[in-house]
Amino acid sequence: MSRIEVDGMDELMEMLNKMTISESDERKAMQLAIEPVREAVEKNTPIDTGKAKSSVKAKVSRKQGEIIGTVFIDELYLRHQEYGTSRQNKNVGFFARAVRASKDEALRLLKDNLIKR
Repeated sequence: MSRIEVDGMDELMEMLNKMTISESDERKAMQLAIEPVREAVEKNTPIDTGKAKSSVKAKVSRKQGEIIGTVFIDELYLRHQEYGTSRQNKNVGFFARAVRASKDEALRLLKDNLIKR
């Protein structure tokens, strides 16, 4: 009769249990990761009134079991700036450009902060 013996299974299980990341750790890592995106969007936002830059917001939420970081604009007129209108297309894409420019930094921060935990 053959027999297989596995040494170190208890240590492996203990190591795997320590690798578990709590929801609060996920939220903290996501909050740190989306901050460069929010800053890039704020920096790239066209200045029309004093409300423009202060309307760029970031939030972390849970949706369908996933932690999601969202950067958004609170002012309706800035959405028209992002997508343009038949009369105005000067700043089209300012939000998307800022997100593309900062996404690598955000992903690096997210990875680094989750690995630390």
